[in-house]
Amino acid sequence: MKKTLSLSLFMSILFLFSCKKEEKAGLVEETKTIEIDSAQVQETETASELNQDSLAYWKSIELLSDTALVDLKKLHPAFILDVKYATTDNFTKQVLYECEKCLLRKKPALALIEAAKFFEGEGYKVKLFDTYRPNFIQWKMWEIVSDPRYVADPAKGSMHNRGAAVDLSLTDTEGNELEMGSPYDFFGQVSHHAYQDLPKEVLERRIYLKESLAKFGFDPITSEWWHYSYRDGHYNILNESFECE
Repeated sequence: MKKTLSLSLFMSILFLFSCKKEEKAGLVEETKTIEIDSAQVQETETASELNQDSLAYWKSIELLSDTALVDLKKLHPAFILDVKYATTDNFTKQVLYECEKCLLRKKPALALIEAAKFFEGEGYKVKLFDTYRPNFIQWKMWEIVSDPRYVADPAKGSMHNRGAAVDLSLTDTEGNELEMGSPYDFFGQVSHHAYQDLPKEVLERRIYLKESLAKFGFDPITSEWWHYSYRDGHYNILNESFECE
């Protein structure tokens, strides 16, 4: 009888000890889960803050006129910026812009964002090389290359100087630039839309870019596959420098 009681008591103690151990393990596992959830929440809050910044900028331009210059990256963070004139990696070999910014008049900016959303739906991203360009920069370019096929006469002003032109290309979803047949700002026949001595996929890509942008109001020029001007609007030449943060 005593042996049976002792055995029962021992088994009870063992069972209680086992339960406590499982409860403790459960608490540790629960703590880990909370830590993971907390990190996920923190990441979500960060993304939300970025969205809130973009939303705030959208709201700030609602009252601006169609002629106002607006910041494309603030309006649509998915744009990839590769502003060559903010570096020495351009045909002048000089740093021409004080900072990497892409500005357009409000109306063409909103049209370009719609185009970017279209391309994103097709599996591409838009890379921006240049947008608004102050007229005094145009004069510096003209001193180096006085060829109106590639550099507009600053006395007349370009669509860039009016904040209504964009130099761009497409990338894949990882940001890898698609092959378009020549580098940006390569001044030669291979950059012309009429040039045909290129692989079929490159020619088709150029046509795709041109036809797609036309749907959103952007027209090409003959000599540069990357340059597109907004057709709906007449704007004055601007000479304002960039406001850099």
